[in-house]
Amino acid sequence: MNRFPQTAFVFLGWLAGYIILVHFVPRAIPTESATAIVSAAAAQGYNAPVAYWVALIWSVIILVVSAVWARKTQAVPDPYVPLARGRLIPIELLIVFGIFVLAYFPAFLARYGPFNEDEGFIMVLFRMACGQVPFRDFEFLYGPLMLYPMWGWTKVFGVSMESYFGFMALQEGLQFALLMAVLQLTVKDRWWRYCIFLLLLPFLINTLLGPNWSALRRLVPVFALLLVAYRPFDMRANLAVAVMAGLHLAYSHEYAAATLLGIGTIYGMLLFGQHRREALRSGLVIAISAVLIWVLSISFMLGENWRFYLDTARQVTGVMSQGHAAFEFYWTVNSVAQIALLAMVCMLVGTTIVQVRGEMRAGDLYLAGGLVYALVILKSGLARADHWHFSAPFLVLYFAFLLNLPTLATRMSATMRRGAVVLIGITSFTYLIGIYPTAHHYMQAYLRGAQDVLTGVPTADIDPSNFRAQSVQFERTTADPDIVALGGFLAAPTQAPMPVLFHGKTWFLSSHAGICRQDYKHDDIMYSEIERPERDFLEQNPDALVVMFRSDYERIYGFIDPDSSVRDWPWRRVEKLARWTTTVHRQQRIIEGKLLNRARDNVTGRYIRDHYQVLTEFGVYMVLAPAVSGNSALYGN
Repeated sequence: MNRFPQTAFVFLGWLAGYIILVHFVPRAIPTESATAIVSAAAAQGYNAPVAYWVALIWSVIILVVSAVWARKTQAVPDPYVPLARGRLIPIELLIVFGIFVLAYFPAFLARYGPFNEDEGFIMVLFRMACGQVPFRDFEFLYGPLMLYPMWGWTKVFGVSMESYFGFMALQEGLQFALLMAVLQLTVKDRWWRYCIFLLLLPFLINTLLGPNWSALRRLVPVFALLLVAYRPFDMRANLAVAVMAGLHLAYSHEYAAATLLGIGTIYGMLLFGQHRREALRSGLVIAISAVLIWVLSISFMLGENWRFYLDTARQVTGVMSQGHAAFEFYWTVNSVAQIALLAMVCMLVGTTIVQVRGEMRAGDLYLAGGLVYALVILKSGLARADHWHFSAPFLVLYFAFLLNLPTLATRMSATMRRGAVVLIGITSFTYLIGIYPTAHHYMQAYLRGAQDVLTGVPTADIDPSNFRAQSVQFERTTADPDIVALGGFLAAPTQAPMPVLFHGKTWFLSSHAGICRQDYKHDDIMYSEIERPERDFLEQNPDALVVMFRSDYERIYGFIDPDSSVRDWPWRRVEKLARWTTTVHRQQRIIEGKLLNRARDNVTGRYIRDHYQVLTEFGVYMVLAPAVSGNSALYGN
């Protein structure tokens, strides 16, 4: 009996439920007023934490109803045997490695960097070069393993922008070669393997140039779940998974925790089968070994400072769970396609649950573990809601369909497989539209840098002795004259002993102006800044200078409208298209910028206005010094 029309109707009903509930319910439940968060979503009446719980509960409902229906119909799923497995092709791996190393060639990128997320990581390395310790002396949002291998790299190649990009080029090349190796082993057909690689590429290529958006962070869960699904009781495989999970905990704790929950789901299902003892043994080996490896690795990297890492992780998790830095979610073509895939997976795993006491194959286990992983990571996806965060949970699910994993308990028809691949194709294309602005910026700089290097254009002529410390401006083809002048001024004998606070959006300037930042915050998103405001630093350092943008100065001292200092820039056609096909990011970031200004002004801005005056200015950068007495705003004098 052909059940396709009935299944399609039910699927569309489940999808419609997601669309309606996630849109309306979070807008109907008011957000609680939390003083420790800044949320563009809450400011627009959208309760991001509620959105996640709505999506999670609806997913569980789909899962349960699908299981009940599968038991009622008592249909036996047809086993699916995939195409023959392949073998490693070294020359193909070398080509992939070479392509991606060349795509991030450090000498080219350093001429016009930094670009985006790399700004923060380069600044962190510069702070470590000043003798500061992550988590203790400054905020870092990720695990220490994301940072310390780079720090070890700089011990050999120096602390510089080119050294940083050299590390990134090596990491990108290795991870894409590893991905191709996995595809070679699981997909024998060469052309289909290339198609899979190209379908996945938009999600994995790192146009933000930070290790936090490197594919490695999202591929490790895929590899770990695949290895568990294929070899759940093999002790060597168990130990390999434990090493991956333990190190991943030290690299990106939230993704690794979700991975362990997915692995736990796989072994939980196997406990109902004929291999209960083996499942219990292997599950405990992986869990205990992973935690042990995590503890040893963070202790090795941080020593006695490990407690600051745990405090930071707890604090950041706390504010994020309240909705800090959340964007208002609305549906795009990309998000509808990905939620449609989630609905399909929930239906399929529901049919798997019915067969939990029987024999299962790798595809059955991987799909169930991948679903749990996706549902956990979806919390951050629906909170930040842009294409980068929203797509992250679903990458694991793509592999379940693209690799044609063998199934026995899951009722997955060939039509459903083809439909899933179509949905993945839609998300890949729309995601490509979303990353176009960052990719375009990166590629333009890359090509200009390549031209400069290959034609022998020298780097900027700057005397390093005029700066307090290392500056990325030394490595650029053309230095910013205002920043060079600012760095020289701050390094002058009169100012050199004074601490410097880079206020708000100027957080990145320290690595450009050659200053060792001493305040705690990482960037301007205020993960820890509301509890530890910039004002505390100024009170503890009464001789500190303050550097800020002219627009921020004008706002704080009342010369312009408070919201006018956050300006939108002209929308390009592709950005207008991306607004509806892919991402909520751009307009939400503008709203968030205004909210961050207000939150910062309420504490630090008032203090600066009452205690500081203009000392000098360099283009858009203002330098303020403690006022001799009273309010001494000198702008316009």
